[in-house]
Formats: sequence, structure tokens, C-alpha cells
Amino acid sequence: MAMLGIDPGERRLGLAVTDELGLMAHPRPIMPSGPQAVEQIAALVAREKIEQVVVGLPIRTTGVEGPEAQAARQFAADLAEQVACPVVMWDERLTTVQAKSMLREQGRLQAGRKGGIDSLAAAVMLQAYLDRSRRRDQDKTVPDGKDGGING
Repeated sequence: MAMLGIDPGERRLGLAVTDELGLMAHPRPIMPSGPQAVEQIAALVAREKIEQVVVGLPIRTTGVEGPEAQAARQFAADLAEQVACPVVMWDERLTTVQAKSMLREQGRLQAGRKGGIDSLAAAVMLQAYLDRSRRRDQDKTVPDGKDGGING
């Protein structure tokens, strides 16, 4: 399943897409935020035959949703009206921190290059969503102890 991950921001959107098998998330070039962003994303979804969009929900480390989360929810709602595929929200806490750490480890973290961080954060967020979805699917096939499985 082809998926698009979006790390929404005030000035730019970090983007990531899955590979053909829907196993790995890969960063894509950033896109400016603004009035045309929803239409541009909708065109991207149609052009690349995206089957699901995952929009990052910027929840604070305290677990509270601030104005950024409200803006992300509105962006997701606006996008859902424009695309024919599901649009879901996913907690993106600490994805930018993880992205910066990854770039630092690779020696590629440079001041002023925030776009790369945004797209890598989108890939980290989308990969987390993919991994959790896979675990959820695998959990459905594990005996729960009621049918004579290991725990029964």
C-alpha cells in the first residue's frame, strides 16, 4: 500500500512516502505550507496513487495538544475533503529530535537546513506508523490463550 507521511509545520511540510511494498518510509522534498498546500498534496496523492495519508499530530511532550496540533487537525480535515483515500493522524512526538540525531550521526546536520530535517522527521513518523500497523496485524494472528495457545 502506497502511503504519504506529512510532518506539518507553519512554514513547510516535511514529506515521506513508502516504498512499493509499503515497508519502508523515504523522505521526499519539502513543500511550503500555505493556502495551496492542500491542493498540491491532493494532486500528489492522485499522481502517485497514494492509498493512505498519515499526518503528524504534534502533541507536546506533556501530552497536551497546543495550537500546532489544532492546525494539524484542521490541515488533515481539509485534506480529507480533497482526496479519495483515508487521512489519519499519528503522534509525531520527538520525530524531529530523532531526525536531528540521525543526521548528526551521519555528519549531515547543518545549520539552516531545516527542510531535510522536516522530511526526515516525516519519514521517521511514517515508519513508526508502518511498524505499529505491522505489529497490530501480527498480534491478530497470535493466540490469546482462549484457543489452546501457549497461554491457554
